[in-house]
Amino acid sequence: MQLGSALPGLQLSTAPQGHRCCRKPAAAPGIHSKRNVPAAAAAWRASSSTSNSGARPQPAAASVPSCAPALQRRRQQLRTARRVAAGSSSLPLPEPSRAPSRGNSQQLGAAPITGDAGSTMDPQVVATWLQQYLPFKLLSDSSVALLAELMEVEHVPAGKLLAREGSTPERVVVLRQGSITVTGGNLPVPLDAGPGASCFLIELLLGQPSASSVRTSSDCVLWVVRRPELLGLAARRPDLVLELGLKMSQDLAAQVEAMEANQQSEERRSRALQPYRVTTPSRGIIGNSKYADRLRRQIVAAARDPQRKPVLVFGEPGLCKDNVATLLHFGGPDKLRVMVALDVTQMDPFMTELFGRGNREGLLHWIRDGTLAIYNVHKAAPYVIPQLRRLLAEGVYQPAPAPVPLGSIDFPQAERRSSARIIMTAAQRIPAFDGLTTVIQVPPLRVRPADIIDLERYLMRVLSKQKGVRLALTPEAERTLLGYSFPNNIVELEGMVQRAAAQTDPAEVVQGGAGRGADAGSPYTGVSRSLSGSLALDKDVFWFAAQNKDRFRWNMLNSLPLLRQFLAGDFFPEVLNHKIVKPVFAVVVALLFIGPQDRDHNFCLSFFWNYWWPLMFIAYPFLGRIW
Repeated sequence: MQLGSALPGLQLSTAPQGHRCCRKPAAAPGIHSKRNVPAAAAAWRASSSTSNSGARPQPAAASVPSCAPALQRRRQQLRTARRVAAGSSSLPLPEPSRAPSRGNSQQLGAAPITGDAGSTMDPQVVATWLQQYLPFKLLSDSSVALLAELMEVEHVPAGKLLAREGSTPERVVVLRQGSITVTGGNLPVPLDAGPGASCFLIELLLGQPSASSVRTSSDCVLWVVRRPELLGLAARRPDLVLELGLKMSQDLAAQVEAMEANQQSEERRSRALQPYRVTTPSRGIIGNSKYADRLRRQIVAAARDPQRKPVLVFGEPGLCKDNVATLLHFGGPDKLRVMVALDVTQMDPFMTELFGRGNREGLLHWIRDGTLAIYNVHKAAPYVIPQLRRLLAEGVYQPAPAPVPLGSIDFPQAERRSSARIIMTAAQRIPAFDGLTTVIQVPPLRVRPADIIDLERYLMRVLSKQKGVRLALTPEAERTLLGYSFPNNIVELEGMVQRAAAQTDPAEVVQGGAGRGADAGSPYTGVSRSLSGSLALDKDVFWFAAQNKDRFRWNMLNSLPLLRQFLAGDFFPEVLNHKIVKPVFAVVVALLFIGPQDRDHNFCLSFFWNYWWPLMFIAYPFLGRIW
């Protein structure tokens, strides 16, 4: 195994690929993973005359915990490899013992090198195959050819232990067919490897024990070089060790440089996303009504959408739509990715925090394939809606131009792509986004009164844990809450329950008695102690909910959607006032001044005095807020 491999004793190698420091190893041929060999550095410091004991300590990077330890290991690997290159000519290798004969090798399970079709393979074919993988592709053709001549084939059944952690390996193993499993060392989980994985090359050259256990997980074909033959080759050709050390130091230097650049990028990304991160949802969808069940089904379907289609969550104020957006992220496969949230009301009109400006990157650049939640998107400026629409439809956005000294010149930025999933919340449905998003409407509390009691009891349990005393509501208090319309929905209900719990003092309950009129000298506070020992809050605590001012009011905007749509449209009041009322008012005023001054001959006088003003007086008590 090469120096600095993912496990001392194992080299998962492939053809050249881009390095990613935080990628999880996969059980497929062609995976390259590395880890430091702590004892290798100590052995070389003790034996080499060119020890690098004065190297500077490398500081740990706290902001990116997944990359910093790996970067430190790579730096240490680079120093160790350079010591190998500098001192390999004087390396005191163990004395090679007499190699067993070919006959003994065959008795130990070795066989002629055969291919998949069963024909005898030429060592040149073996060397060509080995040069596809690390560490052999770092060596020259002649060095790989020498190792290929020493290769023998072993057919090993599944479940056989090739080396135990802490033991001295007896051979170099190259996996030709099958798969192996590596455990021990610092691996949190077992690591599977396929064809191309090599084990124990560096351990045998350095005389070190194996730092991990290697076991076959299927029937395998192994190419092996036994320890006496390898040490004999190293004694005859010390330039082979020198070449390996030089090549590995160059490879490790390139990897360290790439990891440093990746670490700096991850640190910048962490700093950019930290103020906007969303950790976990505050609660689920509470309630057993048909509306709550339908909302849960919609959330689950949207969260598990394989296409990651954008979602628009809309509803009245106070429905905790931001919590629904969080449930959409953490309820599906995206829960392991980052989620950030932005509020339109806290951004500038051009939303530069989201899209970026000039050379300053926005959140869409740093979030990558995570989830972006945009709250109160209905309050976005009209000129930003086309930009959002294109982001939802094509995943393309354009940063705002950088400010320039000449205000009449604009330098548009290049378009960029984003793979983030977009979740938006709004107080109403946005027609511009129809067909581009999955729409979820959160029903208000007034249409699902059955969920009010479930929400109240959940909030009481949470407050009971905070106060250290059991809280409950009497049936009269629950009926009082059911009779309230809750214009601000869940937020208002939560505020009521918290206010009632804040007014509860267990000491006053004990002093005041167990209920209403328990002590004539003590005023009743609306709190009593039930037979189960919990504090029962009476309806008197919710006096503000009992004073329902909307009891005799009819909300025409909620009951008549067409009227609400008309009043929220462009016709009212802009078109009506400026294009209709103004010319009509001018004509009416002219007729009142110029026309006849009696109601029998002037239509305007007759209309205003007979119909307009009487109707205004009659309608005012019923439509007072229309003014």
